[in-house]
Amino acid sequence: NIGKEKENGKTIYEIETTRNGKTRDFVVAADGTLEVVEEQTELDSVPPAAKAAILKKVGDGKITAIETLKKGSSTTYEAAYTAKGGKKKEVIVNADGADVK
Repeated sequence: NIGKEKENGKTIYEIETTRNGKTRDFVVAADGTLEVVEEQTELDSVPPAAKAAILKKVGDGKITAIETLKKGSSTTYEAAYTAKGGKKKEVIVNADGADVK
């Protein structure tokens, strides 16, 4: 699946792929520059400090998806989760467990 979006006034294309049951999405700028690769992963594959930070933030909630986000030489980890009250949230941390905005 390929989608076209505007993000911060910039046209981007998101290419969604699935291989062996796991998703991998590519975000590409209109000029063809690869912006970010989002790859589905497992919590146990996340570095220990990032995993601990995610689990702390999620608390009593339920994790619904974990992705590794690679942008240039930077790697972050995103967890989508449902909070105890049913609200859908997400947290993004780096390998050291620090929040990323």
